[in-house]
Amino acid sequence: MTHEPSDRPDKRAAPLLAARQHGAIRGRVRGGAVAGHPVGAAPGSAGTRSRLEKRFRRLVAEAGLPRPRHNVIVLGFAVDFAWPRLVVEIDGPHHRRPRTRAEDEAQDAALRAAGYTVLRFSEEDVERRPTDVLRRLRAAIS
Repeated sequence: MTHEPSDRPDKRAAPLLAARQHGAIRGRVRGGAVAGHPVGAAPGSAGTRSRLEKRFRRLVAEAGLPRPRHNVIVLGFAVDFAWPRLVVEIDGPHHRRPRTRAEDEAQDAALRAAGYTVLRFSEEDVERRPTDVLRRLRAAIS
């Protein structure tokens, strides 16, 4: 699926536009814009922002999976990890808050409408069920 520029509004982008108009999604990496990438990161990555993201990145590397870009902008959203047509979000405890959950749902809907697969893993998933995380990730990548 190609995404050609157009003057017509894209119906698939409606959740994104509505969320942005209401201030629910800011469309930038927390703390500022993405700049450069750290040593050992995939090109275009901005590095990890949390212990949980570092744990997930290590899990992916140890499993021999392709390196993702991390903390990058995809369709205007700051996402934790990205592969071609796949976005992975690592959700800490703050993602249980109603407002944050609503923001996450709007982001996921917009990304899926544009043809992306979106996976979300909780802290508990990454720490206690790494085998399940890797199984789901492998299936999405292949």
